Amino acid sequence: MINKPIIVEIKQVQKEAKNTFSLQFQLPEKMEIPRPGQFLMIWVPGTDEIPISIAKIDESRNTLMIIIRNVGETTGILTSSKKGDEIGIRGPMGNGFRLEGTRPLLIGGGIGVAPLIALTDKLLNAKMEIHFINGAKTKDDLVFHDYLRKKIPKYHVTTDDGTMGFKGFTTDKLKELINNTKFDQIYTCGPEIMMKTVLDTALSKNIPIQANLERIFKCGMGLCGHCVLDPTGLLTCKDGPVFSTNQLKQISDFGTQKRDFNGKKIPI
Repeated sequence: MINKPIIVEIKQVQKEAKNTFSLQFQLPEKMEIPRPGQFLMIWVPGTDEIPISIAKIDESRNTLMIIIRNVGETTGILTSSKKGDEIGIRGPMGNGFRLEGTRPLLIGGGIGVAPLIALTDKLLNAKMEIHFINGAKTKDDLVFHDYLRKKIPKYHVTTDDGTMGFKGFTTDKLKELINNTKFDQIYTCGPEIMMKTVLDTALSKNIPIQANLERIFKCGMGLCGHCVLDPTGLLTCKDGPVFSTNQLKQISDFGTQKRDFNGKKIPI
């Protein structure tokens, strides 16, 4: 893991969904190849440093891709980037997904689909037959829809407003699929309330789950303690961001509370 930002040049910028763009850049020679589920700390000179999941890992070309949704000052600058602009990166950080089971189901909500893209590539390379639920509020918010529908025969879309695919939540589709198909592993990333329902549903069927949590990271290295999960003391950035069934069951915060930028607990 590299703890000092390395400056990289953006090689490609592409719009992926409403207010959402992908940035592609070369993997620095000194940086180890990331695993799906790990993240980078992205530094934008003059503003801030923020954690971003790695969406695609192309080992043949030594390139990485991240997906950014414009939700604030730093993400706004990143989504306005042009080819040739420079950013700082450090990492890869955290613990990624573990490849377990042979009949996996992937569930992504909104921008949470990002780390599941790299995992999808890994699972397909392992010749696994996967189901993938890609959910968003409306069709314009769907991330990597065209890529996933071409890659995965058993690909399911849900939108809250019914503008594409199944009308309803990803968790509604999950409950439908889980009653008709046997899965031995569930991977998920997205809104934490969604993932809490995924966990409860998986527990009812005794299916192990791996969830990629998103919390506010300041250091990304487990030093500041800002992303601690009560009452376990687990740090999202260091012990996660991917957590297993047994870990999630012990985290009372999961799906209920998080910390704001000042470290104060607030409802999710």
